[in-house]
Amino acid sequence: AQAMQQDISKALELMADFIDPKHWVMNYPYGNYSPEVLDFIQAHGACLGLTTEPRAASLGTDHPLLLPRLDCNDFPPKSGRYLELGNEAG
Repeated sequence: AQAMQQDISKALELMADFIDPKHWVMNYPYGNYSPEVLDFIQAHGACLGLTTEPRAASLGTDHPLLLPRLDCNDFPPKSGRYLELGNEAG
């Protein structure tokens, strides 16, 4: 638990010039989180947390620190053009 707190505190310190320390979003590395992580980040200004659960969020039901998300890999390509890109001489 102490290592997690140190890691998150260091990240917040490094990003202090770029984020609002009272309203920031957490993306859980590899989808890993625990009650201790949730308590710590909420106490340190996190307002949203994104899990790796692949579904649309239900904002009226899902916990704000445990929101699911859709990755770009969850959607089919809009075009077959990407198949040709690897074969072009560059």
